Amino acid sequence: MFRSRRSQMCGARTAIVMSAVAGVLSTQGVTLARPNPCATVAKTQRKSELRAASADFLNAVAKAHALSSVSDRLEAIVEAKNSYAEALEESRDRFDARLEVCDRLDESYYEPEIEPSNFMTPEMAADNPNPYWPLVPGTTYIYEGETED
Repeated sequence: MFRSRRSQMCGARTAIVMSAVAGVLSTQGVTLARPNPCATVAKTQRKSELRAASADFLNAVAKAHALSSVSDRLEAIVEAKNSYAEALEESRDRFDARLEVCDRLDESYYEPEIEPSNFMTPEMAADNPNPYWPLVPGTTYIYEGETED
């Protein structure tokens, strides 16, 4: 009985994997149309920001619970809630701005053709560095300053 159940489970797993592979193979070479790739990216970025804000909030609450003083704990939780609300508002503003940009741009996929000959080799960059962004291997900058101390 144990062997047959185990072999049934392996058979079910194999069937799932095979159907997934068949689905992938059947769509190769076919571009699946999405209504608006730009909006899809904006929505995905918003989800990521919301999850990050939630994680930050929960971490702040966890740290607050480690405080021994009840008043300090409550103050930290209120601060965490305020930060969370602010993060949600900022995320909404960025999402709205992204959608506004999407409305102004062509809603097609961004797939630029990259021509390697249009770029400098590392040797060429070392011989002729960009004066505005001189990232030449081996370059070191040391910034010094004076303080009151």
